[in-house]
Parts: sequence; structure tokens; C-alpha cells
Amino acid sequence: MKGKFFCSKKILIILFLIIESYIVYSEEWVLACQKFTVNTKKNSSTEQISSLLPQLILEQTLNNGIRFISSEEHLDRQLNSLQTERLSLFLQLSKESKVKDSLFLTKIKPRELEKAIHLQDKKIQEIQEKIDLNLSEADKLIEDYNNGDLNEKKIFPFIKKTKHDYSTNEDVVLYKNDSSQFFTPSDNAIKNGVNTYIFEKEVNNAKINGLITGEISAFGNYISVTTYLYLYPGSKCISTITEVGNIDDLIGISSRIARKITPAIANTLPVQLKFNIEPEIASENAVITVDGVTVKSTDDFIIDAGIHSLTISAEGFESETITYKFSDDKLFLIDVKLTPLQSGSFNIKLKKINEGFFYFRGIETTEITPEKNSASISVNGKSVLGLFKNPVGENAFVYVSEKNAVVDNNLVINVKPFDRAENIDKRRRSMYTAYSALICSLPLTYYCLGNFNSADKAYKNNVGSYDDAMMWQNRTYGCIGITSACGIWFVVELVRYMFAANQVLPANAKKIK
Repeated sequence: MKGKFFCSKKILIILFLIIESYIVYSEEWVLACQKFTVNTKKNSSTEQISSLLPQLILEQTLNNGIRFISSEEHLDRQLNSLQTERLSLFLQLSKESKVKDSLFLTKIKPRELEKAIHLQDKKIQEIQEKIDLNLSEADKLIEDYNNGDLNEKKIFPFIKKTKHDYSTNEDVVLYKNDSSQFFTPSDNAIKNGVNTYIFEKEVNNAKINGLITGEISAFGNYISVTTYLYLYPGSKCISTITEVGNIDDLIGISSRIARKITPAIANTLPVQLKFNIEPEIASENAVITVDGVTVKSTDDFIIDAGIHSLTISAEGFESETITYKFSDDKLFLIDVKLTPLQSGSFNIKLKKINEGFFYFRGIETTEITPEKNSASISVNGKSVLGLFKNPVGENAFVYVSEKNAVVDNNLVINVKPFDRAENIDKRRRSMYTAYSALICSLPLTYYCLGNFNSADKAYKNNVGSYDDAMMWQNRTYGCIGITSACGIWFVVELVRYMFAANQVLPANAKKIK
């Protein structure tokens, strides 16, 4: 019994670890935007910009990225939670105090009044003790933060992770997962301002961690946009950006603002990139593009942590593109081997004469006739995937590997154009028919086999006839034969179906020997 209890306890602990780890590492940091305000004279154009510009900024910020949660941000969250608890306790204290005052009017007998006051004082004292405990916890948190110990957190009851290895990254998601959805505070909150408790309470109730607000000033065809990024709880402005641009270039303005505000959202240290580009001749004139922005040289440079798309190109070589999440480290070494551009073509011919057209890369087309049974395909150093289509609309995919797609190579391919979807559907129906026949034959086979076993035992025990046992034996053998035939039929149709499905794969071109 003790062993079973110990085993159950271990299972419960494992389940607790799984659930707890999910809770710890599945947190999200919600980014929202408020409709921008217009400081100059309003018109239909500025009204549209006040809604469109924040939406464009959100679309280009760190959605689906990560944010590093600092010790100070953890402290603000915990202090805010304690503050909310204190306010609730204070309301309870106020209510119980009013109840105590009303006892003098509702209790006539002195003994009843004394007893009721004693019970009410006890309730009030319990609430006061909770408020004092709450205040002491807040002081302890601030003290731990000042001592640098705030990041210590118990992940599991028996595992303690220190500030050196505790992961504080959270996924950045948009408010309501939609860039067009703005946070709309009440008129009272707007009147009081973003730094007031009323405004912060509405933001916290919406579970928003970062809020972007902005102001627009328009003069002629130009606008000045100032954006503010506020961190909640705490209502701290952690980024202020001012941009000026043409009113017809809202995408450019929003892109520049998003690029500057993204590091504040990520709240991570920048990372350094080192490049090792081969061959050496390519490294000398290589050009690197980071998220669409060209870097002048291939020297080491620094970017903000997060997901970035890098393109390395050089004259006379094929360009390479890398998309990666650069985080959790300070230095990244990127090895790139560029492939020289190739010029020329190779020939490919059909193994069997067939009329139709070859289509390669969407731009190269060659007609195949009995007189001209081959096509010339340009070489770019990569494998080639194409299509052969006959006059009746039937087609077959063609694949040329990178090894064979070289200049002046002569290849041959065996293409069989036909309607593969119809063939697969036909083979599938035949397989299901065979499978259904096999399943339907089994009950009768088991029925005859059961009756045969019963008749055989009855005959051996001298309570049944020999003819009856022989009759059920013959029926059983017949049913087994039918079931076996259905089984073989099903296996054959299954193989044919798999073969038909495999014919979807492109035909491989081979070098002519």
C-alpha cells in the first residue's frame, strides 16, 4: 500500500512540474495602441491619419517577438498586485467600520451591543493585520530589489533558480491579436491623463503591458508625429519619438517610428554579428542587407536582439538570405559560402517521343514535337523543378538535381503525363471496396468457425452427428477461402494505391551515358 502511495505521489509531482512549467513559460506581454490625438485644426484628413498611423506602427513593430522583463518591471508588477490588494482591504475596512457604527442604533440591549462590538472589532483587527502584512511585503520587495535579489524566484517547490539563470522573456502579442483594435479608455480616464490611477486601472484591467500613444501636428502637406511608449503597471514612459514627414508618406513615417520603438519594446541588449564570407573574392565586394536596409560593409556590426532577415550578396555570385532570431547571446558568427553565378544551358530530352510543352521557372517554355524531342534550359547553379504538359491537358512534374543542372549537360527523362488526381481517386475507391469486402466476410467466417468448433466438440463427446460436423467444416473452409481472397485483394489494391500516390513525385532527369 505504501509503495502505491509513493508511486502516486511521484506521478502527482511530475504532473505538477509540467503544469507549473507551462504557467511560467507561457506568459505574454500585450502591446496596445491608443488612437492618436490631433493638436492642430482637425479635418477629415487628420482624423483618418490619427487612426491609420498607429495601426501602421503596430503592424511593423515587434509582434510575435520577445521582451526581456527586467527586475524593475517585475517589481512594478508585484507592487501593483499588492496595491490592488490593499485597496480591496481598505474598502473592507471601511465597510466593517460603518457596520460597527451602526451597531449603536440596531442593538438595544447592552450585552448584545457589547458582544456585537467585540466581534466587529475582531473583524476590523484581522483586516488591519492583513494591511500591515501587505505593507511589510511591499517593503520587503523594495529592499530585495535594492539588494539585487528580486530576480530570485522559486519555479518549483524544491528547485530555486537565481537571478543568473532565471528566464524572464515573454512573447510580445498585439492587443486582441489585431493591429486595428485600439485601446479605448473612458472619457473620465482620458480627462485625468495617462499618469493617473484611474487611467492605469483601466489599462491593467485590459491586461495591457505596453501602450503606445501619440500626438499629431499638421501644417500644410507635412505632419509632426510624437509617440510615447508607456509601461504598465507603473505608467512609466520608456520611449519618446518624434518624426516629421510628408502627409502622403505615412508608411515611411510609421516605418521609421517602428524601427526606433522596437528596441524599447524588446528591452534587450543589442547583439554583435561577425561574418565569414567565402570565397575571399566574394567577401571583398559583398553587400549585406538587414531587414531591407543595406549595410555599407561586411565589418562587424551591432543590431537589436530579435528576429532579423539578412541578405548577403556579391557581384558575380548567388545571394543568400538568412532569417533567424538573434537572442540569448551577445555574439553571433555567420558563415556564408556564396555560389558563383553560372551562365549557359543544358539539354533535356524525352525518353519516349511525346508532344507537349516544357515549363521551367515560370519563364522558360519549350515546345516538344516528334521532330524536336529536347529542350534547352538555362543554368543558375540550383536545382530545377518544371512541368511537362501534353496537348490534352495532362501533365507530369520534372525535377533536375543541382548535380545534373550544369552547363552543356545532356539529360534524359521518362515523363508519363496523365491525370494523377483521378488515378489516385480511382485506386482509393478500389482499395476501400476491397477493404469493405474483407471486413464484411469476417463475421460469416467467424460464425461458421464457431459452429464448426461446437459441432466438432459435440461429435467427439458423442452428442452430435458426423454429417453435421462435416457440413460446418466445409462451410468454414469456404468462408476462410473467401476471406483470404478478400485479404489478398485488399493488399493488392493497397499496393496499387500507394504506387499511384507515389506517382505524384516528379520524374528525375538522368545524365545520358
